[in-house]
Amino acid sequence: MLLNRIICGALLLFLLLGCKKHSTEYAVPEVGPVVITGYSETQSLTDFSQFVKERAAAIIAKYNPGFDKQVKVVLYSSARALHEAQGQPDAPDWLVGQARSNGEIWMVYPYNSTLHSYEDMKKILLHEYTHIVIYSVNPFIPSWLNEGIAGYEADQHKTQGEIATLKAEAASKRLPNYLTIDDDLSTGIVYKYARSVVEYVQSTYALDGLKKLIQDPNVVEVFQISQSDFQEGWRTFIMEKY
Repeated sequence: MLLNRIICGALLLFLLLGCKKHSTEYAVPEVGPVVITGYSETQSLTDFSQFVKERAAAIIAKYNPGFDKQVKVVLYSSARALHEAQGQPDAPDWLVGQARSNGEIWMVYPYNSTLHSYEDMKKILLHEYTHIVIYSVNPFIPSWLNEGIAGYEADQHKTQGEIATLKAEAASKRLPNYLTIDDDLSTGIVYKYARSVVEYVQSTYALDGLKKLIQDPNVVEVFQISQSDFQEGWRTFIMEKY
C-alpha cells in the first residue's frame, strides 16, 4: 500500500511538472500589424505581410505610439474589381490600393496588377498602412501632407528621373503651390511632389515639427511662417539638398 502511494505521488508530481514545462515552451502567437483577407490564389503572401510587419513598429513609434489596431487588408482579383467595390468604376489602373475610413485597406491581389510589380505592391501596402496610422492622429489631414508621409515611409516617388524633374522645376520656379498639388487626386500629381514637401519639413523643422503639422496642417500657425516663405523654402530645399 505504501509503495503504491509513493508511485502515485511520484506520477502526479511528474505530470504537474511536465504540464508546467509544456506551458512555458509555447508562447502565444504574436498578432501582426495586418491580417490578409479576401481574394486569394496559390502564391504565398507571407513576405507581403512580413514587409509591413518589419516596418510597422517604427512607423507607430514615430507617429502614434498608442496605435494598437490590427489592420484588415481586403484583396481583390483585379483593379477593375477593386474600383467597382469602391464605387469608382472609371478609376485609373494605377490605383491599386486604398486606406478606407473604416480602418481597412483595400488592394488588388499583389500578383495581379497590370502596372505594378510584386515588390511595388509591397510598398503600396506599407504606404496604405502608414495612412491608417496617420489617420488615427488626424482623420482630416490634407492629401498633400498625408501622401507625402506615406510616400516617404514606403520609400516611393524618388527615382533619379523624378529627382531631376523636381530640380528642373524648382530651378525654373515652376513648382506648383504645395496647397494645390492634391486638387485632383485622379491625376496622381500629388505623388510627384508630396514626398519632397515632407522631407523639406523634416529637414527644416525636424520630426517634432512634422508631428505638429500632422495635428494642425497650417504652416502659418505651426511654423510662424507665411505660405509664400514656406513655398520658397521648399523650392530651395529641392535645389540644394534633394
